[in-house]
Amino acid sequence: MTLRWLTALIFIGISSIINGQTALNDTIFFMNGDILPCNIIDDSQIEVVFEFQKRKKRKQLGVHKSEVFGIINDGVKELYYEENEIVGDDLTVSEVEVYLAGQRDARELYKTKKIFYTGLGVTLAISIAGEAGLLAVTVPLLIYPAAQYIPYIKIKGETIVNPNHKFNLIYAEGYEGVARGKRVMAALKGSAAGTVIGAFFYRLVLQ
Repeated sequence: MTLRWLTALIFIGISSIINGQTALNDTIFFMNGDILPCNIIDDSQIEVVFEFQKRKKRKQLGVHKSEVFGIINDGVKELYYEENEIVGDDLTVSEVEVYLAGQRDARELYKTKKIFYTGLGVTLAISIAGEAGLLAVTVPLLIYPAAQYIPYIKIKGETIVNPNHKFNLIYAEGYEGVARGKRVMAALKGSAAGTVIGAFFYRLVLQ
């Protein structure tokens, strides 16, 4: 019985040490809407140095405080953002929180698969029809991603985490900026893939 208890205590002690090493107790709220669990190492006047987990490895990074909205360090919340119309920070703290929520929801929930596959299909067809010529390869690759800057961004209700943000213009502004960027990247990837596949298919199979 004594040996069993001793073994259990050793196991608990080792587990406590491991958990202490792996726990990320602090949080950084970035100005792009990202929220990162981390361990804050240094909080100087200029930057925040922190340790975070990426692919099961610990990495250390420092960021300028202008990129950070606020932090939670040892359970204490501290805001870095300050309203300052001179430098263009004309939103209040509560308004910025709503804006960042829009960015975060768009980054995590806005879907662009349709944009990707449409670009892939259209450029694939054009590349083959144009016999993999220079114009057939380059023009769609430029036009389709650029066209994603034009359409209105529809914010679907299921992508809004907080229902109170549904008709908020500040939320919509933050959401649309990120969503449009995602559309452009998806269009670029899809059109690039379609162009390459179409060119290879034409030259290796049809030519």
